[in-house]
Amino acid sequence: MSKMELAHVCVQAMKDQSRGGSSSKFEKLIRMCTMMGRHMLHTYRIEYPTQRKIIYRRFDGSGQINVQRSLNDFCLYGRRMDHVISRARVQQERELNIAILYDDSNSMTARWRNKHFPYDPITEEKSPQTSAKIACLSLTEAFGKDADVSIITFGSKIDGPLSVRGDLYHKLVHKDGSGGTRMDLALQKLVSTRWTARPGAKILVILTDGVPETGARSEKHDILVQRRTLRFMGQMLEGGVRVLYVPLLLDKKLMHWKIGGYSAKTFAERLESMGVTVVEVYKLDMLLDGLFEGMRTISTDINAENTRKLMSLAATA
Repeated sequence: MSKMELAHVCVQAMKDQSRGGSSSKFEKLIRMCTMMGRHMLHTYRIEYPTQRKIIYRRFDGSGQINVQRSLNDFCLYGRRMDHVISRARVQQERELNIAILYDDSNSMTARWRNKHFPYDPITEEKSPQTSAKIACLSLTEAFGKDADVSIITFGSKIDGPLSVRGDLYHKLVHKDGSGGTRMDLALQKLVSTRWTARPGAKILVILTDGVPETGARSEKHDILVQRRTLRFMGQMLEGGVRVLYVPLLLDKKLMHWKIGGYSAKTFAERLESMGVTVVEVYKLDMLLDGLFEGMRTISTDINAENTRKLMSLAATA
């Protein structure tokens, strides 16, 4: 299965969805994204933050005694009682919550890009929105059984959170550009639903091709939108959310096109300075690799932090 074939099926499913009927292309797209998601998990060997971690602490009269560990300690340390029966298993299984913010602005479509850059026309198969939809579906299918996944789409307005248990896939595939890039509204919506207060690990993934802005070419209002975005992003980070920001920097002119106080490139740099994990994508065929590589980095960090906490618990028990 090639990425180009997957993009073609996605565009066909998008056209069929716009006609209002169910589609064999849509079902095929989901199956292919499931296969792609599993392939990327295997390729990048991602360790779920929900996996159990088992360490040993001194026995406190409760819990399960590990006989083999006790025997090993007896052989090493002799008849000291604290080593004869000294170790109980401690395990922790964390819930995993993933929220995906999908950029449904006009600039994600081939239609908008061909209008503004007629010297380099593209087909819908090669548009940012097609690759971003495939990335969202593949990520959701890869993690959906082990995590609570929700998606919010943002253009001039927002839609969501869309749940995996609802009509998320149909709505996502149907998207075809909706104005500006109100990332601030998407983050505000996520905060208002108290998503950051959920127990367990929380990963926020943002797929976008530009910089937060109103779409009305108002520098004053664009700067306000960007400040709001940074403020909400700071709240996410303070709440323990791990943020993966994936900007599609596909065109040099767009990359450095300043809107408000930032360009797409400098806004990504600003987020990285705040502690956000940024994976810049310069070619669409590298989007899936960048996305899953970023997920591996964040999952590894979460698991390392979880292990440190368990070790601290064992040491103080």
